[in-house]
Amino acid sequence: MCASAIGGIRWAKDWVNASIVCAGDYVGLEEIDDGVWNIYFGPLKLGRFLERRRMADAYGRLLRSQ
Repeated sequence: MCASAIGGIRWAKDWVNASIVCAGDYVGLEEIDDGVWNIYFGPLKLGRFLERRRMADAYGRLLRSQ
């Protein structure tokens, strides 16, 4: 999946901010549980996305509600 010019992705018709650092580059999503996805930039794990519109950093700390 390619992050937009402002660092976000579309998920089920909604906008999810990923990282401005990855703007215009491809990021990978790996489903690790039902509705739980790890986000990668190459081999680097950026964080975790929960389909309930919550993001967590690479250490599992929840960021903010989407």
